[in-house]
Amino acid sequence: MIDWFASKISMLIFTAVALSLLLLFLGAQLSAFDFEKRVRAAEDVAQLINTVPINGNVEYEMKLDKYNLVINAKNKNVSIDTATRNFFVNTNEADISNAKILEIAKNSTGYVSVSAK
Repeated sequence: MIDWFASKISMLIFTAVALSLLLLFLGAQLSAFDFEKRVRAAEDVAQLINTVPINGNVEYEMKLDKYNLVINAKNKNVSIDTATRNFFVNTNEADISNAKILEIAKNSTGYVSVSAK
């Protein structure tokens, strides 16, 4: 009888460990997917900053719910939370949080401004 209880308890422990490992793996995958979304958004914004036409503007819809976008004009990079990408043109400093639409505009001197709309 004790052997039967021991086998059932060991099966419960094995199931609990296997389930916790599965949930840990799922959490890691979701975290990686969320970071990848931020990387892609940072790449999109950096490419738009590089390619916006003179005297033109582009509106970009952010697909992230919560984020903090920082544009560093000195280092010429855009950072969304921890995802950072570089660009090549002169731009303004910006710190934008959770805006759904960004407006990226370039004036006649080639200076790019990024603002929330």
